[in-house]
Amino acid sequence: MQKITLVNYPYVSSVVKYPLGLLNLKHILDNGQEGFTTNVVDFNRLINEKALSTVDFKSKNYPLICGYILDNDPDMVGFSTIAMSLDIVLEMAEYIKKIKPEVTIFLGGPAATVVCDRILTSFPSIDLIFLGESETCIEPVLTAQINKLPYAHVKSNIAYRYNGAICYQYNAPPVELDGLPFLDLHQYGNLGEIDIEVGRGCPFNCYFCATSIYWRRHYSLKSPYRIVKELMHYIDTTGIRKFNFIHDLFTFKRDFVTSVCDEILRAGIEIEWSCSARIDCLDEQLLNHMKSAGCSSIFIGIESASERMQTVMRKHLNLAHAIETLHLIKAIGIDVTTSFVYGFPEETEEDLKKTISLIQEIINNFNFRVLISKCTYYPDTDVFLLHKERINTFSPTGDYLSLHSPNTIPEIINANRDLFPCFYSLDDQDQHQCLDVFINFYIKLIQKAMPNVYIVLLEHFDFLQMYYAFYDLWIKIEQVSNKLYEKSISFEAFFSEFVCLFESAVLKNTSLPSSLIEALYFDKEFLHVSAEQKTNMEGEL
Repeated sequence: MQKITLVNYPYVSSVVKYPLGLLNLKHILDNGQEGFTTNVVDFNRLINEKALSTVDFKSKNYPLICGYILDNDPDMVGFSTIAMSLDIVLEMAEYIKKIKPEVTIFLGGPAATVVCDRILTSFPSIDLIFLGESETCIEPVLTAQINKLPYAHVKSNIAYRYNGAICYQYNAPPVELDGLPFLDLHQYGNLGEIDIEVGRGCPFNCYFCATSIYWRRHYSLKSPYRIVKELMHYIDTTGIRKFNFIHDLFTFKRDFVTSVCDEILRAGIEIEWSCSARIDCLDEQLLNHMKSAGCSSIFIGIESASERMQTVMRKHLNLAHAIETLHLIKAIGIDVTTSFVYGFPEETEEDLKKTISLIQEIINNFNFRVLISKCTYYPDTDVFLLHKERINTFSPTGDYLSLHSPNTIPEIINANRDLFPCFYSLDDQDQHQCLDVFINFYIKLIQKAMPNVYIVLLEHFDFLQMYYAFYDLWIKIEQVSNKLYEKSISFEAFFSEFVCLFESAVLKNTSLPSSLIEALYFDKEFLHVSAEQKTNMEGEL
């Protein structure tokens, strides 16, 4: 009997999710014909359970970290990968190979798929890489590996070495999504909602997005009947009635969405669910139907409020229509999270002003959540290929800092920049440091913790002016927030430090209106934030 350990990529989130894809593969391998036995190591869960800390990753404590992988004495180890922790996965693989040279190590997931040739060329510890979907080929491929049979005879989506060359196959049978298993989630007893994969891929081709590369622009869906069967299964087995429909673009096919809603209503199940959508794939009739079937929240990527940048990004949204649709969604009573991306090489200050202005409108007038991120150069995306000669400045993000030391560039990243462009930016593109953290985090913190200060600030500044006026403060606070990422300080300690730094910045800047100082003292004196409010604030932020 061959023992396989599947490892979820390292990441840090206070929300405990389960590795849906790996649990699919575990079920397939454990119930196959070859006698595999499989266990899953989930690093985010281990961090949240305090079995590991982010400091263990920052200090590269691989004897401890990899101990969770080697505990089961596996014959094979498979890592799921994303770009932000690919370097850690490759270092773990090298460590495991030194401890147990005979183990087979394979990779899968978006990060490994896109740069499979470069990984196999530079990292001999990796034996095999699964490309894209692997449910229909993982068992026969691993069986061939055990029996030392050539992969060429196995229909599969893989990359591997053969006679000194890198070989590729992309002929695995298509995955029938309705045939994927219902998952056993008994070990995840603290879930707040259930993730259900309702489809895969996206038919669009945005300039900056790696999704179309990974899924090869293939778009597939589960049937509405299967989705409702899955909902009922998880209600029966977990009692949870809150669901997140996992799909990059749930609303692309209007008839499909209508049919899903019809099936939910026909089954008579009372649930809440969220999904992702393009805003130009929504209309009043569809939104009302979604609402009646339990839709409570939609994630919508707008990306930019500049018509010019909409064209550059190949997003092609009609922004006036997008704002009308936001009004419609609010009136219907569905919550929204909107996402934006800034920092494109082609973006001007005027483009950025338009985006930040729309963000301010969404936060203040719609009371919707906003997420903004800096343009990330994922390997082989069009934005990377067009500008790769100028992407040389090491510029890690918050996701990176949660698991890496901020002070040095790891040698594995420095020596393999073609694998890790997501950690770099253009050489002349450092003028908006922390703008994403300012919008995503500090704006909401001021709004909730110091409401009178927030009102006065808005009387004198728009969001972008506010960012520039307190630029040094945001940089300084970011150094404190790094400790929050690594969980070395509590949110309460961070909150106290934030208020002190903000007060100091206000008092030092003599050009600020006196009403701001008055509002600050009023908020400090009369609006004490309770421990319960801080806990709620931490969860929301």
